[in-house]
Amino acid sequence: MTFMPRPGSWFSVFRNTEIEIHLAGDDSGPFDVNVEMAKACEVRLEDLLSQGLEYISRFMESKGVSGDPEIVAIDFGLSNYGQHNEFEICFSDAATYVLWTVRFSYRRDHTTGTVIMGPVGFARRDW
Repeated sequence: MTFMPRPGSWFSVFRNTEIEIHLAGDDSGPFDVNVEMAKACEVRLEDLLSQGLEYISRFMESKGVSGDPEIVAIDFGLSNYGQHNEFEICFSDAATYVLWTVRFSYRRDHTTGTVIMGPVGFARRDW
């Protein structure tokens, strides 16, 4: 892992992938809650990527936008949205020069210990 003082995050990749992950933290290490979210995300990575693509494709189709978004990175805690219970999966669409981010909620059921994650919003930015 590599620490970048600005924006105060650690950069790494998931095992056996080239997917870049960004974990908010300080110079002593990434924040524990972000590491926990990243580990849970890595276990369900294919499912989460599929959910993210499905989430934005509904909007793309309704607006007549074509393209084939590909994963760029996953941000854990960098945006400081919520109470460190959200992360964003970033997709790039080279055909339309658009960066899509799908925000996922993250929570652990305290009764069963089950991790629950799902898309709750998205953003679209031109490059």
